[in-house]
Amino acid sequence: MLMKTINISKVSDNRDYTFCNDEIVIVDSMQVIADFPDKELLIDGFLFMMIKRGHATIIIDNRKYNLNEGSVFVCNPNNVVEGLMMSIDLQVTGLFCTARYADWIMKDSDLDFARYALMRSHSVATPTPGQQNMITSYINTIGKLLAQDDSEHKSRAILLLFHSLGLYMKDLSYMRTSSVVHSTSAELIMCRFLEMLNSDGDKVDNVNGYAKRLHITPKYFSSVCKQVSGCTAGEIVNEHLLREVKMLLRQHSLSIKQIASRMGFRNASHFGTWVRRNTGLSPQALRNAM
Repeated sequence: MLMKTINISKVSDNRDYTFCNDEIVIVDSMQVIADFPDKELLIDGFLFMMIKRGHATIIIDNRKYNLNEGSVFVCNPNNVVEGLMMSIDLQVTGLFCTARYADWIMKDSDLDFARYALMRSHSVATPTPGQQNMITSYINTIGKLLAQDDSEHKSRAILLLFHSLGLYMKDLSYMRTSSVVHSTSAELIMCRFLEMLNSDGDKVDNVNGYAKRLHITPKYFSSVCKQVSGCTAGEIVNEHLLREVKMLLRQHSLSIKQIASRMGFRNASHFGTWVRRNTGLSPQALRNAM
């Protein structure tokens, strides 16, 4: 079976959208996928979609996902769609963006990079009608803002909208409603690791610390992260910590010393060294640059 690739160009060419540029498309249908019914399709981008009417069934990695009215479906980059069936009255709202654009959103807003790092993950949830309306409003507002002329604060405003949408989905316990059952030991370890990263407990700034909490060796922990996400454990930890550091640095009422303590670093000097190693800037310079 010949595999086709669905990327930003093909989605844009399909014309089933309310906005598009070279990085993101606000989509109205799944027609671009349905155009290749007899082909395996590599999804070269990040897909977030809610079913407004009708129903569809999508098969990924030999797993079948039944999407009914109100279902929200998330498909991260590098997944292969092996089959798609949809009703003739299907209507959707959502967005498709390049992996690069998704990286920008995840890294520079308060969305969860660690879960995004599970590049082959995909999930389904069914919000209430009121929650569906809220999600639609977010998507529509993002599309309208994208369509406006560039301005000084446009990029920041877009990030804040995605930030707000991400927090709203977290409040819905969105990721806990996934229809995917993690069956392998590596996936179970990774999920536990992600829960630790997002907990409000003591922060850990190194791979060995998380491996100890997981009761596995650092070497095995690193191999699990690479196998499941394609990223090293260190990359995931650093990216997550850096996102939190940036959030705290934006709170000018907090001193650098207070932020270092809150993040679990031994002292402000250790914190400063870590920030310089990961950004090339001192904590104060990073704060001034944001």
